[in-house]
Amino acid sequence: MRDCAYIYCRKCKRKEWILITQDDINYAKSNGGLFKRIMDHGDHFLAVYIDGNGHLRRSLILTKEPVIQPVVCLT
Repeated sequence: MRDCAYIYCRKCKRKEWILITQDDINYAKSNGGLFKRIMDHGDHFLAVYIDGNGHLRRSLILTKEPVIQPVVCLT
């Protein structure tokens, strides 16, 4: 089975298709009922969760924030 889902990002208004394979469906059915895809949209990520029937269940917008490494001072 191969299918596609049409995804819309509320932040950047980008629309795109993602491919859903039988492996994705099998993974969802054996691991809690959902599989996740994360797409890079430049200044943010769009995470979508799809169930074992190929239906979109939720989406999240994840911000890209710089990682600041802690500074250790030895005295």
